[in-house]
Amino acid sequence: TYVQLSPEDAGRRINKTSDLIESFILDKADALSLANQTYLSRSLKVKDKFAHFYIMAKVHKSPWAVQPIVSVSGSITHGLGCWLDQQLKPIVKQLPSYIESSFALKKRLSRLDFEPSKISLFTCDAVSMYTNIDTDHALTVISEFLRTSPLCAGAAHAAIIHGLELLMRNNIFQFGDTFWHQTEGTAMGTPPYPPYATLYFGIYELEILPKFKQSLLDYSCYIDDVLGAWTPTAKTSLLFNRRWTALANSVGSSRR
Repeated sequence: TYVQLSPEDAGRRINKTSDLIESFILDKADALSLANQTYLSRSLKVKDKFAHFYIMAKVHKSPWAVQPIVSVSGSITHGLGCWLDQQLKPIVKQLPSYIESSFALKKRLSRLDFEPSKISLFTCDAVSMYTNIDTDHALTVISEFLRTSPLCAGAAHAAIIHGLELLMRNNIFQFGDTFWHQTEGTAMGTPPYPPYATLYFGIYELEILPKFKQSLLDYSCYIDDVLGAWTPTAKTSLLFNRRWTALANSVGSSRR
């Protein structure tokens, strides 16, 4: 996932990234307001160009686990990340499975009409979702979706994809006195990585979930965590087992 760089190579790469962002501002000026152009230009004028790596303890795990974070706050990619986050959030919020909080999930479930004894709840959680997302595949899928989906009407799709590619392929960061480049997966710690990951899997959900609408009462997703409500007509039937297995395999065995 990460490749170590020499200080000299890291310096060259971070300067190149700065140049790429400047070119982005000029090339995509028609998709950027004057205020956004000014904001992005100013975001490059920082004392420390690098993002910084740290770990966050998952104290709810037993034994404790850690979450790797590459904080871009104050780095040259922070401004571009914030702009991309603003572009993706309105799109992601239109996904049928999207929820923004546990409170929103509670409200959503309270609207459902069902008999508790006749449904089965299920959950799923992606394994290392961010580092396992293939950048080439994600950019291809998201690009096609931005160009063709009614959910993306009016979106500056060319600028969004250009910006995402720039960000995901140039995650250069510092850890102590060492320098690194993330070569695989989502650039964690950048503002758009939650909507980027949510949209990537959300596009796939739009393809597979309609196949199970007869049995799927609800399917709610928060980034990589899913809660679903399944309503089989007969829990012991062979058809139920086949349909449930098909759903589980579709969600759990996908390359996304």
